[in-house]
Amino acid sequence: MRPVAGATDSAIWFFGGDGATEGPPPEELLGGKGAGLVRMSRLGLPVPPGFIITTEAARALREDGAPPPELERAIDAALDGLQAASGRRLGDAQRPLLLAVRSGAAQSMPGMMETLLDVGINPATAAAMAGDDETDGRFAWDCLRRFAQGYGQAVRGLPAHLFDEEWETWCERAGGDDAALSADDLRDMALRYLELIHRETGRPLPSDPRRQLKEAIIAVARSWESEKARAWRALHDVADDVGTAVIVQAMVFGNRDAASASGVAFSRDPSTGQQVMFGEYLPAAQGIDVVEGLRTPLPISEAMRRASGLDVTPLERLMPDAFAELRAHLRQVEAHHQAVQEVEFAIERGRLWLLQTRDARLSAAATVRVLRDMAAEGLIGRRDAIARLDPVTLERLLHARVDEERAAPPIARGLPASPGAVCGQAAFSVGEALRLKVLERDVVLIRPETSPDDVRGIHAARGVLTSRGGMTSHAAVIARGLNMPCVTAADIAIDEDRGEMTASGVTIRRGDWITIDGASGRVYAGRAPLRPVNIDAPLATLLGWADEVRRLRVRANADTAGDIAAARDLKAEGVGLLRIEWMFLDDDGAALMQRMILAADADERQSAAARLRRLIAGQLEGVLRAGAARPLTLRLLDLPLAAFLPADARSEERCAAALGVTVAALHERLERLQVESLRLGLRGARLYLDQPWVLQTQLAAIFDALAAVADHGPPPELEILVPMVMGGREFAQLRGRIDATATRMLPDALRDSLPVGAMIELPRAAIRAAAIAAHADFLSFGTNDLTRAALGLRREEAAEIAGLYVENALMNGDPFMTLDEHGVGALMRYACGTARRARPDIVLAVCGDHAADPASIAAFAAMDMDYISCAPPRLPVARLAAARAAV
Repeated sequence: MRPVAGATDSAIWFFGGDGATEGPPPEELLGGKGAGLVRMSRLGLPVPPGFIITTEAARALREDGAPPPELERAIDAALDGLQAASGRRLGDAQRPLLLAVRSGAAQSMPGMMETLLDVGINPATAAAMAGDDETDGRFAWDCLRRFAQGYGQAVRGLPAHLFDEEWETWCERAGGDDAALSADDLRDMALRYLELIHRETGRPLPSDPRRQLKEAIIAVARSWESEKARAWRALHDVADDVGTAVIVQAMVFGNRDAASASGVAFSRDPSTGQQVMFGEYLPAAQGIDVVEGLRTPLPISEAMRRASGLDVTPLERLMPDAFAELRAHLRQVEAHHQAVQEVEFAIERGRLWLLQTRDARLSAAATVRVLRDMAAEGLIGRRDAIARLDPVTLERLLHARVDEERAAPPIARGLPASPGAVCGQAAFSVGEALRLKVLERDVVLIRPETSPDDVRGIHAARGVLTSRGGMTSHAAVIARGLNMPCVTAADIAIDEDRGEMTASGVTIRRGDWITIDGASGRVYAGRAPLRPVNIDAPLATLLGWADEVRRLRVRANADTAGDIAAARDLKAEGVGLLRIEWMFLDDDGAALMQRMILAADADERQSAAARLRRLIAGQLEGVLRAGAARPLTLRLLDLPLAAFLPADARSEERCAAALGVTVAALHERLERLQVESLRLGLRGARLYLDQPWVLQTQLAAIFDALAAVADHGPPPELEILVPMVMGGREFAQLRGRIDATATRMLPDALRDSLPVGAMIELPRAAIRAAAIAAHADFLSFGTNDLTRAALGLRREEAAEIAGLYVENALMNGDPFMTLDEHGVGALMRYACGTARRARPDIVLAVCGDHAADPASIAAFAAMDMDYISCAPPRLPVARLAAARAAV
């Protein structure tokens, strides 16, 4: 085949014949399909010859509706070369060349753009091809019928149902089976299709093959602008200006006769990743019949047939030579692409042809197994395997489940709308969910059904439970998008006014713990035990390789001994954030805090403080023991005192009774405290300066617990983290008090190895990081609060505001999910740089939700952070993302 220009910048690329275009095939010009055809032809594989109109050249076809003169001349020259390579001519009655015209975007858009087959046929050509043989006649007239329908829909814009109704009518006449249609039936049907086009559009289908080709090329190029293609690109974040190439290729016919077939084959099983050929085929059919599911395909191999239990003939038995050749070609093309390949093929009169190849879409489990196996086989390197494992793919493997062997029976069942299991406190309205979220509680939002008005509540929750709706309901769709467990249509009765639900005679009230399993659809009262994330052998191997190359250390955020155990199983390198407030917020702890806050005198406060110290120390012992011999960062209380005070009439009555005073007397005490002033940011470091007893009570409990654990075994490498720090002198004062208490309470061995750090969660703290670092052993960035303060946004507002800004091209996404690099990221980079200059050995860490976001982790690695800390279920993703940042 003689090229038009022969250079890689030509508007036309040739493949599969003499004079094929040289140079690396650029996917941005040729599309994924076109580049794959070029590569296969260069490997010497049996590929029908053809040419590709590049994305740049095809843009003119979309915009002008016709090729410019120079492109038209190039297409004519390309067609001459294709005719020479194939030994056939367009419109020739004896040796007709029929063409396939396909789209080819850089990113596969399956089924979103047009394809026209059998271009170049007309009634005269079909009659010559048919001759007097019934088999040839069925084939020839079926080609004309298929082309007429494709042309009518793609070029003239006719709806598919006009042709489908005709098809169904003819099939019914033949007894309901298209295989029973005779050559005469197919001829009459094809001519009927031509009449339909003329009648509906006022213009006949052109009989000139070159005009057919020109119109087909323009239609395929312009299908990039179709409504369904635009919708697909919007859904998959593909730019509208990329465009599609147009591929013109000699047809081969899997529907020629009984020795012909079409199918799709994978070089490995796309579901399991096993190294076995996988695929389906149809005898005497065109590829579109397989791809579009027009007929039920057959298994390609005997092994697949046995697994299916079907009494059918696999390709391996029907055409053993073609099957063996296909298997060899699959291995070759996989080795070249170094990825599992999905290949469309046709067999015409026993001869195998490969029509296209692309990287296969694999299940998450298959992806992991394939990467592990290919690295072991030497096809790819370990670092390449890590780089190829998308964290989103890994996420799909890491959903928690309820441990049904240890859990009590479920109280309700519903539809498993979004996988994963979660324990949370029940909230029956958006407002309740938001209030609990502010207190950093895990929330399960329970609604009859959800609507767009509930989105803020869903974002605040860890899981969603509804009594109505299905697998495609609003709740299900939103939850799956957020990777959040969801159960819909559960057999529960919800009383929104009372804030409670009932199931199996059990009542769950607002604030009660409930567990949902979005994979099984089961609902449990209380905190059901969860089964740890299952890391199978292939994934464990890949994560082990990831650990070898990453520089960022990865710790876990934990609240309980169980969390720490789960984190250890998932290879966390310690605990990066343990929040002590959970121990203050249970019923006993909260009641004692109320006594201390509302104490009438110093003696009453001291008595409550002693009891609270014993309570917290007892709870801490188990947690510290679980973290033995590893780093454990314990963050001091980060709530305002107002969080412990009664918020409504009922809680005031309970509080007054506990204190042994009247409600009126309680009101007097609250007024003396000036409660409103307690709500205005008096928390963390500020609270400890204003109310030293809050700090001292915590330190006493912490050091009691640490000493008790050390008496019976190795203690954790405890680190104390002070929240809400604003500046260096403030932190220095508090550090002095912590060190003094440690000196008084702890033996030298524990006291001398007690790092104290500051939480950087305020913009001023980031700006004053050097001054803080002068007195701190480490700085831990709380990116949730830092984002909130820097952007002036509450978490529950972020989705709505971010949506507005994304829509107006002012923001890339939700800044609470992925770090705002230009704002919050700039603050962090400044803080890291000044802190390192002030104290080169300072340890820098991140413990916010961003520490599990792959894009944010890459930014943290660039900032030279020492470690990140995230929730235990996200540890595998964080380990992988940290490694990808390194490779």
